[in-house]
Amino acid sequence: MTDDGKELCEVIIPLIQWAEKRDNLHQEINSTCKSTVFPSK
Repeated sequence: MTDDGKELCEVIIPLIQWAEKRDNLHQEINSTCKSTVFPSK
């Protein structure tokens, strides 16, 4: 692996971890919004 590749991984890993947390939050917000905006029939 090149130095560029290593640097990229060092940057990407925390981003992925942050994105996963954000994705969980996004899903919670999404389901809340859906139940508010589109009530189940």
